[in-house]
Amino acid sequence: GKAKLACLNLLKDFAAKNNLAYAWVRLFSTYGPGQGEEWFMPGLLKQLRAGQAPRLTLCEQRYDYLHVKDIAAGVAAVLDGPEASGVFNLGSNTSVSLKEIARRLQQLSGSRMEPVFGALPYRPDQSMRLEGDSVKFYATFGFAPRFTLDEGLRDLVGETN
Repeated sequence: GKAKLACLNLLKDFAAKNNLAYAWVRLFSTYGPGQGEEWFMPGLLKQLRAGQAPRLTLCEQRYDYLHVKDIAAGVAAVLDGPEASGVFNLGSNTSVSLKEIARRLQQLSGSRMEPVFGALPYRPDQSMRLEGDSVKFYATFGFAPRFTLDEGLRDLVGETN
């Protein structure tokens, strides 16, 4: 976090000194095809497909997930859009519990294995809410996500077959 803040301050100073616009885009939770199995959704799918009952925390965390194709479209909107300076959140504007995601992936994968919620403790530094307000981004760059979470999860499940 400190490194990101230092980088943002350098960018702001450089832009001010050179009379340039800058857009600092804060990405929220990204998911989609090609994501490594060490991440929550692909790792969960791997276990379900292997006939394993995934051992999870209570999964009460609420995260704002945005499909990787929408992330790419959002970045393109910044590059092609109006000159705008500031910090912009890029997310779906909707948070969902990890428990909901786990249950939906279990259904979409066709697995009969049930996730074991509460089998693992939360990490001491666990973020329980990762949400942002992307209204400013949407309005400034004329952006709207194309994928609903359900469509994105179906895309992820189809990609990993």
